[in-house]
Amino acid sequence: MTTAVRTFALALVASLFGPVFSACATQVPNVAANVAPTETPQTVEAAPKPRPVEHVERQDLAPFARVGNILLAGQPSRQALAHLATEGTRVVVDLRRAEEDRGFDEPLAAKGLGLEYVRHGFGGPVPLSDEIFASVRGRLAAHRAGGDGDLLLHCSSSNRVGAVWLTSRVLDEHVEWKTALDEAHAVGLASKAMEDAARTYVMGGGNQELGQMVEKLRTDFPEVARIDVDDLATRLKGDRPPLLLDVREPEEFAISQLLGARNVHTLDEALAAVGADREREVVVYCSVGYRSAKFAEKLDDHGVKNVRNLEGSIFAWANSGHPVYRGTQRASRVHPYDVTWGRMLTPGLRADLDK
Repeated sequence: MTTAVRTFALALVASLFGPVFSACATQVPNVAANVAPTETPQTVEAAPKPRPVEHVERQDLAPFARVGNILLAGQPSRQALAHLATEGTRVVVDLRRAEEDRGFDEPLAAKGLGLEYVRHGFGGPVPLSDEIFASVRGRLAAHRAGGDGDLLLHCSSSNRVGAVWLTSRVLDEHVEWKTALDEAHAVGLASKAMEDAARTYVMGGGNQELGQMVEKLRTDFPEVARIDVDDLATRLKGDRPPLLLDVREPEEFAISQLLGARNVHTLDEALAAVGADREREVVVYCSVGYRSAKFAEKLDDHGVKNVRNLEGSIFAWANSGHPVYRGTQRASRVHPYDVTWGRMLTPGLRADLDK
């Protein structure tokens, strides 16, 4: 990357996400420490067909919906909680903050009914963070996979429930965004701010900062065609998969890349990889999509008309659970570029940088 591009990119991140942490641009990763062929990385598994949303009218609790063994609701009363326990509920996940008035001591009541009670409270002064999204998604995924009885996910009005459940519906059950958003609104999601948080979290594959970057790059590069990570994963399974061009630096590519990607650094190298068939589908990527968007513009200017930028690039790909490789061997880490950009990677995916 040129000095000018690096300077612009760091300034862009600083304007979006606050103070830039100092990091050395010439850091070289410890490759041996960051590739573990024997370690099974996070991958997207074939998910069972999502269960339908059943809206149920209850005298003791509203709103209320059932999605398989997951119950989505507003605040239950002491009596409603007792009824749910007799009907098979075994776990309560409360999204309200501890200081919010429930009309009774809910943790104590749940304990008395033999229910597991967990709180992931947010709202008001407590933001809806990536950590809260991830914690609740983990709970829901585990329970869908084989939890005993039902799990009740509730807040006061099911607004917060709708926001968090929406991300799980898209990222874990692979429901299309528009369909899942309509379902979440029907469940109770009403807050535009929470909807925006859910959207950017999903766009970043589980990272709101990366999702915000994706939105910024859409504005900055409106003429560049784009493809999201799930669409790319589907196309790579087709009869004529797209040509993948990785425009990161060699030390980044050395840690991991998308399977079959070619590492190119100049326009001539990229045109040579494309060859004579300028109608071939080409997908370019980098860390988050800035460098590859610039590269896509150049390719389009030189007659490669079916070129698209991978939104969120390898960070969103890995965050979403798609596999990365080092050559033909599965890898478990991604080069974070530097300290600042690395915040947009799921912590467990960040390769260490040499000190």
